[in-house]
Amino acid sequence: MKKENKQKLNYSILNTIAYAICNLWKWDKEMFFCCAPQIPINVLNPLFLILLSTKVVEIITVHANFIDLILAIAGLSGALLILNITNNILKSRLTNCGSRVRSKYGMEINKKIIDADYENINNPSGQEKLQKAIESVQDIRSGTERILHNFINIVSSVINVVTYGVFVIMINPVLIVLLCSPVLAEYFINKNHNNWLHDNKDKWIPIDRKINYITHKSSQIESGKDIRLYNMKGWLNSLFEKYFKERITWYKKIRNKTIKIRIIAIILSLFRDGLSYMLLIYKIYFNGMMPSDFVFNFNAISNFSANFQSLFYAVNEIYVIHAQFCDLRDFLNMKDKSNRNAGIQIPEETCEIEFKNVTFYYPGEEKPTIDNMSFKIEKGEKIAIVGYNGSGKTTLIKLLCGLYTPTSGTILVNNQEISKYNIVDYYRIFSTVFQDIYFLPATILKNITLTPDNFEQTQRLSEIIDKSGICDFIRKMPYGIHTNLIKSVNDDAVDISGGEKQRLALARALYKNGKIIILDEPTAALDPLMESKLYMRYNEITDGNTSIYISHRLSSTHFCDRILFINNGRLIETGNHSELIKMSGKYAEMFKVQSQYYS
Repeated sequence: MKKENKQKLNYSILNTIAYAICNLWKWDKEMFFCCAPQIPINVLNPLFLILLSTKVVEIITVHANFIDLILAIAGLSGALLILNITNNILKSRLTNCGSRVRSKYGMEINKKIIDADYENINNPSGQEKLQKAIESVQDIRSGTERILHNFINIVSSVINVVTYGVFVIMINPVLIVLLCSPVLAEYFINKNHNNWLHDNKDKWIPIDRKINYITHKSSQIESGKDIRLYNMKGWLNSLFEKYFKERITWYKKIRNKTIKIRIIAIILSLFRDGLSYMLLIYKIYFNGMMPSDFVFNFNAISNFSANFQSLFYAVNEIYVIHAQFCDLRDFLNMKDKSNRNAGIQIPEETCEIEFKNVTFYYPGEEKPTIDNMSFKIEKGEKIAIVGYNGSGKTTLIKLLCGLYTPTSGTILVNNQEISKYNIVDYYRIFSTVFQDIYFLPATILKNITLTPDNFEQTQRLSEIIDKSGICDFIRKMPYGIHTNLIKSVNDDAVDISGGEKQRLALARALYKNGKIIILDEPTAALDPLMESKLYMRYNEITDGNTSIYISHRLSSTHFCDRILFINNGRLIETGNHSELIKMSGKYAEMFKVQSQYYS
């Protein structure tokens, strides 16, 4: 039988507890003030119940005064009532505090998603870490919310075990062994089960990701059109059913193991309680134990057993919580390669770019996407990057923008390695429009300026709106530039066409006013004539900036100073349009094929 791979946790339990407590103190000190009174309440509540039942039996058996009985019951019942009301109030507040803290961890995850290196998020390993982190905070059963509840249970249980343990020893020292042995056995069984759950989590996390992806895509408006028009319903349903069955298989394995553990726990509990109660019954018949003593001892044994069991259950829970915190911290502490410290001054002038023997492999790939590429782009130069699909054009741009880190080689901007710049400052250099364009569910104004809606329209903004060709588009909107986008989020919003999205994205890039302008095939939804006009207009607007244009349509890039033709991750031709046509190489071949459609 193949041995399961044991997953090693990257943090110790003590380190996890210290981490959790520090965050709780930093984020919500009220939790500690809710916790402290719960410990004495958890100790006193069962003790008062024992005293109440014992007192009642004692008064009845000795035929005491009825008034004494009423006063005793009223006093102890009143104390129990106060304790329970206080406890419920504290538990309610603690639950609210726990939800706030869990939400805070959720915010930390979102911050990491947004701020982490793009290549850390955009790979299977990063996605699995993200999925585990989300699972560690997604509901009230998550460790981030249960940590203090378990701390209260452990401290309360320890006090109760010591208290009732004294009474149990007074009954019979051997009874301690009888009561503790089954609980310890159950503890190690549960611990082994929890270890198995954590060790196998990596096997169902990828299945969960696939199920979530299918569910997400099925509900999206953009993909909904293709699903219906191409009759993808059956295919998606079959995929969902396939992965769901795989996930159900794991649910069944977990359920079967859990049922076995519960059966063992019931058997151990019956064995423990049966022997204990037989001993008490023996003492009544043969040692003349009083009924009130029997009730007291019976409750003492029950409370010792329950608290001893609760103690080890809480300890097991700590191991589960510890594993969840490790998953969370593995994601939050995922190491970024980019420079997050104080970097060198970012360029304030037009930029020069140089690639020196740059190679890049995607994780798990044997073949490089960019293979030992070297070239230089002078300040203010207009460059077109062209090539076949999958040749590495977009990857090249992501490397330049600092979204990916080269596997080997160096990228320089103004003769400085880009790793020397602070990554956040470095991003400011670029005005980039990628193939996939995304907008916020906010106003057109905010989507252009990425500033609050109370931002006043400036002369510069008006000029950019005019030059980017979206004046007429904005005039048609119900609220002009203050019209909301993304109809699925805002009731008063509008959805815009692909061409309108691309012109709006160009306006946003222009407004940012980066020193390096990049258009990565953002005009696919436009016809060839409109694309060519838009590129020419953009070239005029950004005159003086270093600009890089990527397009499948070679007619749109012939105005550039130089054209780089890449194939299979290698730079194979370079020159202006006329020079490359004269070379009669790959560029000329592609241009000839495309030009026949426009002749």
